[in-house]
Amino acid sequence: MTKKTYKRCLLIMILIGLCLVPVLYAQSDHRPQAVKEVAYEFQVPLSKDVKRLKEIYKEPDFHGDGEAGILLSAKAEEIKFIEDRLSPYEVDKNSKEFDALEGCLKVLNRRGFQPGLSEISRAYFKQTTDYRYGNFIGLLIDEKTNKILYVRWDT
Repeated sequence: MTKKTYKRCLLIMILIGLCLVPVLYAQSDHRPQAVKEVAYEFQVPLSKDVKRLKEIYKEPDFHGDGEAGILLSAKAEEIKFIEDRLSPYEVDKNSKEFDALEGCLKVLNRRGFQPGLSEISRAYFKQTTDYRYGNFIGLLIDEKTNKILYVRWDT
């Protein structure tokens, strides 16, 4: 390969690489990481219309234990879609799982996280380890305000 051919080949590869950057950027998912986390944890595809309103992280801890919350807003159609997909995880308001979700919500409220849910229409509970009430995630849906509260509890 001559020097001229080598330079031409290198220039073509660089131009192809530069042309791919905007294509790859356009194909990427631009939603906030919090929305992606909720979609991943419950295996529910969320549209780009779902927005993160506010979020509270776990307090710094050696073990990474604690509670966290993400408040999302969505359209009514999106909430109906989520409710249909998560029906196996739905819990009754008189169950121990719902009590665990409310306990997590109370702790988040004490830490200053006020989600502003007017009424919890539906609740979903999913344990993340064998210890059912010690490590779980949940979704609390308020259909009146079209808000979704994702909570995580780790012990």
